[in-house]
Amino acid sequence: MLFELRDTIPEVSPSWIEARDAFLAGHSRKAWALATNLRGGNALRLANDFILNVEIARASSAHRTYMALARGAMRAFPEDPIVRLYHARVLLTRGRYTEGLEFLLGCESTLGRSHRALWTTELANMYGAAGFDASCRKWLAAARNESGIDAPLALYTQSCACEGMQQWELAIELAAKCVAAAPDWTRARAYLANCLLARGRVEEAERELAEAVRRGHEEALVDMSRAMLAMSLGRFDEARQALEAVLRDWPQAEFLHWVRRTLCILLVELGDLEAARQLVAGHEQRYALPEIPEVASGSHSYLPLPLVAQNKNQCVPTSVAMAAFPQGYRLDPDVMFREMHGREGTPLWRMRSWAEEHGLSVIPIRLEKEAIVSILAHGVPLIGALEGPFNSHVDVICGYNDSLQTLYVRDPAHWAPAAWPWELGLARYAMHGGVYAVIDQGRTEVLAAANSVRAEHCAALLELSQAVAQGEIAKAEYAYTCIPDEVDAATLRDGYAVNVVISPLKFRERMRAISEDENAKLLPRFRALMSLGSDDARDLLDKLLETEKSQRLGVGMRRYLTLQKQMADGHWRQALASVERLLLSGGGISHFWELKSDILAELGDHEASRDALGKAIELEPLRISLREKALHQSAHRMTLAEYLEEFDSLLARDPDDKRLLWARADALMEGPDGREYERAALEASRWFPRAPAVYLGLLNWYQAQGRRDLTDAMLKLARERLPDVFGDSSEAVPQETSGATEGDDAKALPDDKDEFLKLLWAVNDARRPAAVQRVLDMQQSGQLHWYEAARLAACRLLIPDRPDMKTANPDAILPALPPGAAHWYARVLCDALTDHAPSLKIALDVNEWLDRVVPAIRSYPELWFQRVLLLEHGKQMERALDELRRLLELYPAYSSALYRMGIVKYRQEDFSSACRYLDQALEVNPGLMGAMDALVTIHETMGNRKEALRYVRMLRRKLPYSLNYLRDEVAAVAELESANAAEAILAEHAVDFPADRLA
Repeated sequence: MLFELRDTIPEVSPSWIEARDAFLAGHSRKAWALATNLRGGNALRLANDFILNVEIARASSAHRTYMALARGAMRAFPEDPIVRLYHARVLLTRGRYTEGLEFLLGCESTLGRSHRALWTTELANMYGAAGFDASCRKWLAAARNESGIDAPLALYTQSCACEGMQQWELAIELAAKCVAAAPDWTRARAYLANCLLARGRVEEAERELAEAVRRGHEEALVDMSRAMLAMSLGRFDEARQALEAVLRDWPQAEFLHWVRRTLCILLVELGDLEAARQLVAGHEQRYALPEIPEVASGSHSYLPLPLVAQNKNQCVPTSVAMAAFPQGYRLDPDVMFREMHGREGTPLWRMRSWAEEHGLSVIPIRLEKEAIVSILAHGVPLIGALEGPFNSHVDVICGYNDSLQTLYVRDPAHWAPAAWPWELGLARYAMHGGVYAVIDQGRTEVLAAANSVRAEHCAALLELSQAVAQGEIAKAEYAYTCIPDEVDAATLRDGYAVNVVISPLKFRERMRAISEDENAKLLPRFRALMSLGSDDARDLLDKLLETEKSQRLGVGMRRYLTLQKQMADGHWRQALASVERLLLSGGGISHFWELKSDILAELGDHEASRDALGKAIELEPLRISLREKALHQSAHRMTLAEYLEEFDSLLARDPDDKRLLWARADALMEGPDGREYERAALEASRWFPRAPAVYLGLLNWYQAQGRRDLTDAMLKLARERLPDVFGDSSEAVPQETSGATEGDDAKALPDDKDEFLKLLWAVNDARRPAAVQRVLDMQQSGQLHWYEAARLAACRLLIPDRPDMKTANPDAILPALPPGAAHWYARVLCDALTDHAPSLKIALDVNEWLDRVVPAIRSYPELWFQRVLLLEHGKQMERALDELRRLLELYPAYSSALYRMGIVKYRQEDFSSACRYLDQALEVNPGLMGAMDALVTIHETMGNRKEALRYVRMLRRKLPYSLNYLRDEVAAVAELESANAAEAILAEHAVDFPADRLA
């Protein structure tokens, strides 16, 4: 960034002048030799001495040396602007984006003032590399008019920022301007060539690399790019010479291990097995190669693919374009991505649908060497789907070599190929149970060959994913049965099928079985574990962390599992420290930011939680689940109409994500239109026929209207689809069991934790005292979650531990330091208390406890409202009213508080004020039944029968199957209007009610 531009002669210490001059003249290898001899002791005296050595090391691809020198420069000269830029670049190179962003933002008052254009563009580059595209664009726009923005270094950094966003054309344009402004900056020219290759502009890239050679400036990156370009194009003789030159000329380069392995494979491909043996003699295992035979022992193939690198989220369409290329297709991944309706990637079933519409067939191929070789022999590359801990990807198998038992693979994110040993290479695709051949539909003999080696489990997985996405339940059920439990693809199968083909209970059993299987592969086991709730995962996390060696788990995965354990245990401060460690090297992973948001919310830092969730959304702006979470976070600031409008906006953004139907139905249940809720819930049940929550919502809704007929019909359907959840109980809705009576064995406690905890509330169950004692023991040993501990405390405050105890002792029950986040613990406890009418003393004692443990209670409107209710239970009416007024001053759209104020005013016989507050509550939440009922009563009390009828009709709209509300409306209409009008209402709604009920 200073010497490598070769447009000035920067000052250095006298001892470094020869090395500087050699480097400026383009003799990088000589400069490296001189620098290696000089470094050490006190040879590096000036900041420029360090920078010269950094740039010589970079030109030589000695990256560890370059990064160590940059760190040393930062320690010695922390104020030097170029040193600071290199420090930021090192953090970027190491993937420590979070740390890099913090560092650069901390430089705003220094570097941001003295070198504004460089600071701003480097900040944009860091955001772009991390995946924060919106922030990257914002900082690029902010830099547009800065002085020096058209200087070579600023142009280069802008181009790198665009490359980070995979905006290749703009990156090329800026890099070309940079090279035009600094024609001897060889690194920038090599970078331009790589950007050109990412777009398949081979001739232009070759011209840039040739120009770099012509100018005589040595750069390892140029030589390596020329070698790999020749290999990618199938010019193996040229690639051999170039790779041999790299080994000879750049012995200090840290990619030599990879170069030697690649050259060995190339030599075998060329048939020069003797040269290959000499190259890696005795070190085959080190290079992940088998013993090289004396003569070629098998066939080989290499299919040249178009040199292109994917744009963001476009790995699937880019891979299809690459795979179809040898068959004569010239496809544009950008257009394909739009036509495939891609978002954060593209589902493979969409890939197949698109291909079939464009004259191509997609056939899953077995993960067997012979099967794959047979397809490659027809000139057809294969697309493999890869699953990672947190994401998915695809790449393209484009060849093989039998003599080395090696696969050739191209990642769509890069233009250069890689070679994998057969066994290891195929294992990468195991979770899908196959790879995919994209074949021209006119090549009937190839289609026949592909179908003869068809991967049935992989095909079934593809069918299942499509059927689930399109709501074809019968097809999904059949495809599910085609994938046995014991195959790797079953993990993905269950993930697609939950709530559609299998119940959450069945899914939980399957995930537990995989998680507990010590012989299972690590990735499916990890994925299964992460699919479980905290109760299930808790003991399994302990076991996995204890039994698996860190080498197998890896440091990152071990840290992640430790974080999950801390979250399951409610150790939020420890969890925050753990997630921040993960973000140091995983700042571009949205899931980590989402977890940080969740942890901060638990700790009560809502502003920071929203900020972290905003970063997750910026990394994955098309992921609707993140936006849904953000919507939930802000729900208490919105009216129901505003909330539903935002929900509909999310549905419009991704109408194919049917998971939103379920959540939307839940939101509509709170709304004013019961039939709209019913339609939404039934629609959700069509897409998710094995989702218990959908049926429970409708069952409770029908039952609340006194409609046993509708309840029984829905329960029958629920039992047909979910017998493992709804069973054969004669109850209309599954109810909690009352427990054992005095005559039962008090020691017969259930094993299931949920059933066990229910016993705490069973006052007449003889087993309750033993259950209380066991739960207290569990709490003492740390086996309870914080919310379970909160409910336990509420239960003990309401119900004495033993029958011989008259009252509870709040001082002994309420913790001075609640587990988990104090405000969440307090809210769960207060919710349980106010649902069961605590005594006056308990209410006042808990209120005093709230002062101690949640001093900032006004930051939590729900908990603050619970305090109001506690004060009412404690007969502190004036204080409760004062708190309610204060709450509404800060949260004027909080419907529960508005409703409560209306009730208070009604009790005070201030009917006008009561109506005003209750109407305001309905403006915020037009489905608030309590407010409707209260307004009916108030207007009838005041003699406003027509107004009362208006609210009766609102209740009828809210609960359209309620016979009581229908009778109320009919009676009021008969009195206020006419008998004919009343009969018309009965006739209109007769279809909704059994005839005998209307008689």
